Amino acid sequence: MDAHISRLLTGVRTCRCCGASFRELLNLDFDRPGICPLDLPVLDNSALLGEFGDVLTQDFCRLDESRFIRGQLVLPIRSAGAELVLGIWVQLSPDAFEHHVTASLMGGEEALEAMEGWLANPLPVNDEGPVACLAHLAPGAERPEFQITEADHPLTDLQQDEMPIDSVFEWLHAFGHDVGSLIFDA
Repeated sequence: MDAHISRLLTGVRTCRCCGASFRELLNLDFDRPGICPLDLPVLDNSALLGEFGDVLTQDFCRLDESRFIRGQLVLPIRSAGAELVLGIWVQLSPDAFEHHVTASLMGGEEALEAMEGWLANPLPVNDEGPVACLAHLAPGAERPEFQITEADHPLTDLQQDEMPIDSVFEWLHAFGHDVGSLIFDA
């Protein structure tokens, strides 16, 4: 591993805008699907069972006829011995959503079949509309893991091969972080 990258992963430098270390920034989260209104409050997951209409919880979202689940898209950074983990939302069919909610909130212990969905958050390489993926729902997992299924999409290469460290810095900058404060001495 490059000595500079090693220092970033183990060092104490922090982002000037949020105070997070480089390692902490390798977990980026969206709190809602891209089309979800910002004034819709985030509720506890159990609210999904008792509320009617539009509902946003930590892991589920119901907007009109659209259904979303929150999970992880993992992009390896092999040169750094790390991963960029994106907490993102995926749109599922209403039937797949109900199946996942039932298994998640009712304590299902069996592995669920992978479900087809579409990324629901804007990403720096996802500017041409929804990207197809599979939601892998493992028993006992906190959240599902998403696998991009479009063979010619740039996210597929990043997920299957490696995310270059330069791209990690570009993504952190796109998410509003002060990358310079992590890389350069003050």
